[in-house]
Amino acid sequence: MPATDITENSFVANWSAVEYASEYLVELYKLVNVEGKAGDVEVVIEEDFLNCNKAATAIQDNMDTYMSVAGWTGSNVYSETGMLCVGSLNNAGNLTTPLFDAEGNVTITLKVAKYNSNASDIKLFIDILDAAGKVVATDVVSAVGIVEFKASVDDKFSVRFST
Repeated sequence: MPATDITENSFVANWSAVEYASEYLVELYKLVNVEGKAGDVEVVIEEDFLNCNKAATAIQDNMDTYMSVAGWTGSNVYSETGMLCVGSLNNAGNLTTPLFDAEGNVTITLKVAKYNSNASDIKLFIDILDAAGKVVATDVVSAVGIVEFKASVDDKFSVRFST
């Protein structure tokens, strides 16, 4: 739903209620693209996985069908009705973004969740890869929720998430 009561300094965000939702997360970004200035922000990819509309379906062989941006790769990747599952109870998995062309400081933001409440503690490995596939930065996430990972890149890069 579009915003209403828009002024120079404010607006009212509107949305339809989601059944059984107890809270909502609203993220507001101001994208500034001033060449050569510190603090520039450019979103190089945004993927919500909403095209993953089939439950328990292996998609690693045709991932472009399920993504809004082509070029993702992975193993043991499953569509799970509006979200993506990497790995399974018995098999580790990985998901790699398309190659990006950027230079400087990057922030990877993602929402991490357990597949089911009976799952053991989560451990997600995040690697920044250069154009040749060499790991240039890495981190391990063991929390659920909104996670940020920051790294510095020199040129083309991709991000690999592994379980």
